[in-house]
Amino acid sequence: EYRWDEGKKLLGEEQLGWLRERTRVSKEGGTRWQLVGQQVVLFDSCMEDIDAAIAHKRTRNANTSAQWAWQLHNVTGWDCSTPQECSQDNQHIKTYLSLDATAYRSQDFKKPIKVSPSVVASSRTHYAMTKVGVPSYFDSWEGYAAERRRFLEALLPAVGS
Repeated sequence: EYRWDEGKKLLGEEQLGWLRERTRVSKEGGTRWQLVGQQVVLFDSCMEDIDAAIAHKRTRNANTSAQWAWQLHNVTGWDCSTPQECSQDNQHIKTYLSLDATAYRSQDFKKPIKVSPSVVASSRTHYAMTKVGVPSYFDSWEGYAAERRRFLEALLPAVGS
């Protein structure tokens, strides 16, 4: 698999060596906490199969499951043939509920947003990605899984392993 390619590097040996050494020295010096700050997300963002999540939720909460299924159907526009047709339904304006509370979208938080052709296309793409386990961002640590493993191993001296 491409993301597990041992030759792909985000840091390189010199930086990993520095991290190992600084972590070891810090631990030996009695430092209680060792923190590593970075701007790159460390976890995988592969989404789970949406249909499986809806089916699982149905066994616990039928109302939430129905809401999820409706939201998926609404933003993917499965009942139409083109993204333009999906966003221009003459019977009603399709919307989705914004759950993005970030500052640049805070004014839209929990408000209905019109489904646009780009929302339909993006939703269909993400839906397909959940079916095959494709990561969302190859330019972060998840695209460099072997290097992420080496990075985490470099931190082991901090826990005494």
